[in-house]
This record gives sequence, structure tokens and C-alpha cells, in this order.
Amino acid sequence: MISPTPAQATNASRDDLFDTHLHLLEVERWRYGWLAGVPALQRSWRPADYRDEAGPAGIAGALFMEAFVDEPHERAEAEWAHGLCAHEASGVRGFVAGVRAERAGAVAELLARRPAGLRGVRRVLHVEADDFSMAPAFRANLRALEHSGLPFELCMKASQLPRALALAAEFPSVAFVLDHGGNPSFDAASFTPWAQVLRSLAQRPNIWCKLSGLVSGLPTAEVSVARLAPYLDTIVATFGADRVVWGSDWPVCNLTSSLTQWVGITREFFASASSAERAAIFHRNAARLYRLDLSHATDSSSR
Repeated sequence: MISPTPAQATNASRDDLFDTHLHLLEVERWRYGWLAGVPALQRSWRPADYRDEAGPAGIAGALFMEAFVDEPHERAEAEWAHGLCAHEASGVRGFVAGVRAERAGAVAELLARRPAGLRGVRRVLHVEADDFSMAPAFRANLRALEHSGLPFELCMKASQLPRALALAAEFPSVAFVLDHGGNPSFDAASFTPWAQVLRSLAQRPNIWCKLSGLVSGLPTAEVSVARLAPYLDTIVATFGADRVVWGSDWPVCNLTSSLTQWVGITREFFASASSAERAAIFHRNAARLYRLDLSHATDSSSR
């Protein structure tokens, strides 16, 4: 069973948000093959762009989430993200590195150089075959994470979630994080199967769930508290307030919404929650899961 370190001291107020899913894109430096299918995102998205909107929204800091850069640039992206962590003005407090976990020894190589800002590992899976994560090399890389204290982010299609259950059972000392709430498809017929598999996943104490990427799954006209409430309700009721973290999925959220709108939906939905529940989901759980020291995190609107 995962035993995250206790939450560090934090200067963030109970209603400040810590963003556990911030993408930054540097198209002049590196190539992102997936951007060919997303013309609205085909430019660089930098920390200053993010802070302009994140500050007024009350986001106290962020975790850089690897942006599925093409494989030759994976290490360079991680080194760049590590550099961001050294500059408080960036707002980046740590990063999750992209690792091609199908390559033998990939995680061991990352751990051998382990930059100080490293807080997790991810291999995007929703673009791969369903059994991609069941391959021996992939599981060997997860085994290398067992004593590292680093979570593994699961970016899967909802139909692939049974594989998450198998991985969590095989590696109980690794914390697994369901990105984007397990990527529900938002059609009526799929709601019950998605909710059922989430209940199975939540029985594994080493699986956490992230409130991120949900607005991107809806047409712009449907993005609202009312439309998202059944999904948010299900996630929080299933995992409890102590295994849910919040993320923006910026700039991908801009495809159908905006960071400001997603933050507004979050605050409206949790308005009736207790202050302790809001503090847990908004930032304290992130400090536990990613072993972050948020003692220097302040409302980014003051930067």
C-alpha cells in the first residue's frame, strides 16, 4: 500500500488551488507529433501565458505534466522542466516526466539521474492498444518505481481502465493516478459502466483520481456545472476527499472552455463542501501524493 508523506506546511489558503496537470509546449524547441491533429494548440504555451490567467483564478502553483513530446526530445523536456522548478516566478513546483515505459530500463535511467523536481512518471496510453501496458518491459519499468515514491500517471481511455486495476494489484506500493477522471465519454449509455469500473478501482488504496481534462470531453455549449456534476459527484463519492486531486489540463482545456471557466465550475461545485474537504482536494492531497513542499506557495495573483 502506498504511504505518501504527510502534507507539508502550506501558506496557501484553504480555497487556493494547486494545479497537478499543467502542460507547457515549446514548439520552437521540440516536436509534438500529436499536435498535427489539434491545430488550435499548434503554438508555444509558456509559463507567462499560464500565469496571466492562473493568478487571478487563485491557483497557487502547478505541477508540470509532460506533454507527450516526441521520443527523441523526452529527456530534454524533463531537463527543461527541472530548470523551471528552480525559478519561483515560473509557478512550477515540480514535474512529471514522460517515459517510454515500453523501452527496457527507461525508468531506471530516469531514476539514476533523478532531478530534484521530479515528482512522477507518465506514459500516455490512450493512443495505444489496450494491452500495451501489460507487456513485460512495461511492467518491469513499473517494478523499478516500487521504492521510488514516485506516482505513475494513467492516461487511459475509459475502456482501458480494467488494465489499471490489474497494474495496481500487481504493484501495490506504486501510487497510480487516473488522469482526467478516467476519461469518461459523456454519453448516457457509458456512464454506468464508467462509474462501475471506478468503484472497482477505488477499492485499491494505491489508486488516486484526478479532476482534470473533463471540460475537454464536452462540446463548448455543454460545459457547465450541471453537465459535469454527475461525474464530479461520482469521482468524489467513489474515491473520497482524501484521494482526489485537481488539475487544469491547460492549455488543452482551452479547446472547449478556458482555465477561468474550469476553475469557476470547480469552485461552484465544491461550494457546499466543508472547508477541510476543499483544502484536501484543492491542494493538500497534491502535497501528499507528489511529496511537495508548498510552504512557499502563495496566491499567484501576487506574482
